[in-house]
Amino acid sequence: GGGGGGGGGGGGNPASLAALQELRSNPRFTQLAQMVAQNPASLAQMLPALQQSNPELVRAITDNPDAFMQMLMQAAGSGPEDPVEAMLAAGEGGGGGGEGAPGGPGGPTVIRLTEEERAAVERLVALGFDHNFAVQAYLACDKNEELAANFMFENMGD
Repeated sequence: GGGGGGGGGGGGNPASLAALQELRSNPRFTQLAQMVAQNPASLAQMLPALQQSNPELVRAITDNPDAFMQMLMQAAGSGPEDPVEAMLAAGEGGGGGGEGAPGGPGGPTVIRLTEEERAAVERLVALGFDHNFAVQAYLACDKNEELAANFMFENMGD
């Protein structure tokens, strides 16, 4: 008989993580990763179509956004200037008023928003979204407030 399969890693939703692992082995994933690295907003445009064809995968992405972004970064092999990576670095710090925190050796991870951008994020938060989620969605959607709102409504849970 064959040997048993190995146990899954901890954290996240195991079924979702399995779906992400499956995605990683898909030959088209590298193309997707490079496309998203060049144009983060493209991810928000793809999700609705993906929701139709593969709702499990969309759930996996929304359950494990950090794992998904890490996979994208690895597949795209992108540099540190990548906006998604900067966004993740800022998200890693969690909530808290990190405004006055000094930058680490890798440079500052605080995202500086203009008055206009901050106002857009505040409007998204006013729709009932978490501040960090609003900032991440706004930046991922190329600072397009409308796209970010659509993205967040589609990903606010089932």
